[in-house]
Amino acid sequence: MINISKISGETFLGKLLRLPLGCIPKNAVMRILQGPNKGLKWIKGSGNNSYWLGAYEIEKQQIMKGALREGMVFYDIGAHVGFFTILAARQVGRKGLVVAFEPFEKNLHCLEKNVALNGFQNVIIKKGVVTEKIGHSYFQKGESSAGGHISDKGEMVPAYSIDELVAKGLQRPDVVKIDVQGAALLALRGMAKTLKNNNVKIFIAIDNGPRQGIPRFSKKDIHDFLKSIGYSAVGMRGEKIPGGCLEEANEIFACK
Repeated sequence: MINISKISGETFLGKLLRLPLGCIPKNAVMRILQGPNKGLKWIKGSGNNSYWLGAYEIEKQQIMKGALREGMVFYDIGAHVGFFTILAARQVGRKGLVVAFEPFEKNLHCLEKNVALNGFQNVIIKKGVVTEKIGHSYFQKGESSAGGHISDKGEMVPAYSIDELVAKGLQRPDVVKIDVQGAALLALRGMAKTLKNNNVKIFIAIDNGPRQGIPRFSKKDIHDFLKSIGYSAVGMRGEKIPGGCLEEANEIFACK
């Protein structure tokens, strides 16, 4: 199948391939066409067409699928509209659990609908951000639905610490995905005890671009933190990341 997302929409071929997609109503319920989510239902307007075409971050989908087993607990931190939430819900099955964290109301609406459409009963959705301690935080929406971030202004939303949630009885995670627009280190600090006491597999998008209201962390800061709690970080495909190339690694996988 052609991965349309790899073909520029500025080219004649890109425009031609995308033409019929514009005729599909925004709120149409589609069946995802390929990948680990193949056959699951999806609201077309949740995001761009690569979601229901199954082409969205296809390599990451396959890697994530390989890390998940029936009965596992998966935390989706920065769940957006739920593409990896439903992937995990399918893989961990009825005996497993998915906990999805998302602060942006519009995304939450799509996340809830995409989970409900597929009848998943093994998903807990929490509105809010994941950071160092439980409380509240400001959340600033971005230019796109995926670009919002913790800030010093914006909407006040709940803030969660994974360590505190686990201490209060939430099942500890086996696998965690973190995609939080520059605040990955804050989320990691808030789960340090959980990570130290367990061998958790962590997938991290470590974008550290400037964000108002977030201390600027380098990617080396994240690697150093992981090392301090006994974790090794490698590329998404398991490849070693030379010290001098840390700033070039936008997606990493970490485990003990």
